[in-house]
Amino acid sequence: MSRLQQKALVVLTVLGMSATGAVSAEEKYFLLLFASQADPVAPRTSHTFATFVKATGNGADMKKWKIETRTISWMPIGRSVMPRFARERGQNFDLVATLAWTKSQSARMSLWGPFEVDRELHESAERQIERLESGVLPYHLLNGGLRPASGLNCMHAVSDLAPGERLASGIAYGEAGSAAVLRHLRRWIPNPQPTHDWLIERLELKEQNLQRRQWKREAQHYGKEDCNNLAHVAGEKVAR
Repeated sequence: MSRLQQKALVVLTVLGMSATGAVSAEEKYFLLLFASQADPVAPRTSHTFATFVKATGNGADMKKWKIETRTISWMPIGRSVMPRFARERGQNFDLVATLAWTKSQSARMSLWGPFEVDRELHESAERQIERLESGVLPYHLLNGGLRPASGLNCMHAVSDLAPGERLASGIAYGEAGSAAVLRHLRRWIPNPQPTHDWLIERLELKEQNLQRRQWKREAQHYGKEDCNNLAHVAGEKVAR
């Protein structure tokens, strides 16, 4: 074997060892579940929305990982939420636009999480966002039990991304509604504690005056009966 061939063999061996020893990036998935509601509690100033995060990287310090975010925030296209039986054209808003709407309503905002979730839930959320943004589904606040054909409200846009039994939410909304959604998604949240608070800084939420909600207390506080009792329509007329 010539000296040139020997050098080529060494180079190829080193390259092969490097490729074999390369560390592939790890992926983790997270959920931030939000609620907004004003005082007094009313459907027109209440909202349930969720942000899903895919983090990619290596090492224990996930603050340095690359993140991609998608949000489900389903509202009428004009962002005027009124209790009505009629279906409306809906729009899925991003997190920045939703936070701005919440402030415009003088509503307080609550956060559950950030929780690490199973990949299945994240992928289901991506498919749900595609459906919402396709224009096929209308917004329907009082959608009864005929969803998704009858349309979705903000709560069901989040809860119905999961396969299986639909969430029976009664007429819950605001914090009670989001707590019901959290319970519904529980099986995709293997370890609710600890929360992954590094994401709050990465998503620039530290200045949002969030009310942090604890899993053990809040997720169990609102049972189905509580949701129905807390979530009366607050004297608002139902439009048709």
